[in-house]
Amino acid sequence: MRPGETLSLTVTLPNEQRIEIPEAVVRWSREQESAVENVLIEQHDHVRLQHYVNAWFENRRG
Repeated sequence: MRPGETLSLTVTLPNEQRIEIPEAVVRWSREQESAVENVLIEQHDHVRLQHYVNAWFENRRG
């Protein structure tokens, strides 16, 4: 993946819920790591993804 490249994603959460991200842009990429910005995502999917990410960070903090 290259910075600026546009792609679509399907994210599968641990409870097997799928979140479709029709359009995302690669912001940086280095070896096996990268960051993407969600450009187009349904509101309900955005809320579910945000809830999951927030819970993940809370669990890491302990």
